[in-house]
Amino acid sequence: MGTIIGQIRISKGSFPSRRIEVTLETRGARVSTVYSDDEGRFSFPLLLGNLYHVIVNDSEYYPVDEMVAHNPAINRTNIVQIYLTPKTDTSVTARPNRPGANAHMLDNMGGGQQQAVPGGNPYLVNLAEYSKKFPKGAVKEFEKGGKRSQEGDVDSAIDHYRKAVKIAPAFYPAHNDLGSAYLKKGDFASAESEFNEVLRLNPSDGSAYFNLGNVALLTKRFPEGLRYVDEGLKKQPNAANGLFIQGALLRQSGRFIDAERVLRQALAANPSLAAAHLELVNLYRQQERKSDLIAELQTFLRQFPSDPLAPRVKEMLVKLGAPAAPK
Repeated sequence: MGTIIGQIRISKGSFPSRRIEVTLETRGARVSTVYSDDEGRFSFPLLLGNLYHVIVNDSEYYPVDEMVAHNPAINRTNIVQIYLTPKTDTSVTARPNRPGANAHMLDNMGGGQQQAVPGGNPYLVNLAEYSKKFPKGAVKEFEKGGKRSQEGDVDSAIDHYRKAVKIAPAFYPAHNDLGSAYLKKGDFASAESEFNEVLRLNPSDGSAYFNLGNVALLTKRFPEGLRYVDEGLKKQPNAANGLFIQGALLRQSGRFIDAERVLRQALAANPSLAAAHLELVNLYRQQERKSDLIAELQTFLRQFPSDPLAPRVKEMLVKLGAPAAPK
């Protein structure tokens, strides 16, 4: 058996002003619930090997769901750092503390070009563990890159990640984050190169396959993307981001029944995955399923009223002649 330990911080660096409830789940079932201490620390001891979700769903903050692949045979202790973003923080433009893939959400609503979106980042902020495996200078640059990325300074983040991999070419978490930063800028070729490097260095990395699937989705290479995601799901069968990308690829491939099934699986794995709801919106629009489309839009607004896309969802409901909430 092993332990998952963690610490909660507010996105601007401070500790929470009170104790925060933290829930541990696996495959949709609750394992345990604890409260953090005065410095945001918490732990879940005596855990068997499994794929877990560390979840914070507090009314004052945007929800966070961190996936932890816990294997005591390899590492008896996993460390996770949770960054909470207050709902009153008007400077925030995106809910996740570490952005995940959300390609093609509401892709025809604006009538414009598709925008590049961040790639998934599976790596826990486990700097103590990284310092045992990689040079401290590389870890320091990696940490700076993460902070710049959270602040929205993508160019500076890229610079720090490049420095990290120059110091330690085998530092695959930095290659992953560098690929995610390139994806934010729409540099698909560079992003793909970095994600492939992650797999070269760490072939068992399921999330790198999901990131490659996301690149293929954004560059309209749908069969190739499905092959990548299939490989990733062999390694992480219940990964919500992987299931979401697979659902989006299936929709783009015209496999609507399979796409709906997989997107519902993604939401079962992570109910706070707003992107999956929006991908279902795209699906129902394509199929001209008006009642299902309205219901999905209303569900999105009910669960994510402060999402940056909420105003566009409301506009869509008005055009459909439907209220923001069901009567």
